[in-house]
Amino acid sequence: MNRPDQRHVVTQLIKAYEEEAKLYDNVEQVAVEQNNVLRNGGGRERLSKLLDRQRELAEHIGKIESGIAPLREHWERIREAARGSRVQELAQTLDRLLDDLAERIGVIVEIEKQNSRELLSSPVQGRELA
Repeated sequence: MNRPDQRHVVTQLIKAYEEEAKLYDNVEQVAVEQNNVLRNGGGRERLSKLLDRQRELAEHIGKIESGIAPLREHWERIREAARGSRVQELAQTLDRLLDDLAERIGVIVEIEKQNSRELLSSPVQGRELA
């Protein structure tokens, strides 16, 4: 594979993961808002809307992941051969972006754990939300 194709692969991956990063920002905002509803009330309807929004965002992320799966597999095969300076710079950008996404997902997981604990520990809200 020649260098422009390698650049194209990593550039497309970067674009896709940048889009995912924006979606994960929204997922985090929704999770925080869910936490506020669980702590302060807000009712079943509000929580249901937030859960629907979170599902929509997850589906969008899933579609992006499905769409870039072939690129990701291709990139994994050619990565070691992609040692040209520009391609290597792009690969480093991609690595940083993936690290940032992993951290963001970790934060979201912690918020979701907190939301689960909040839901389980509050029988009044549990009844209200049931």
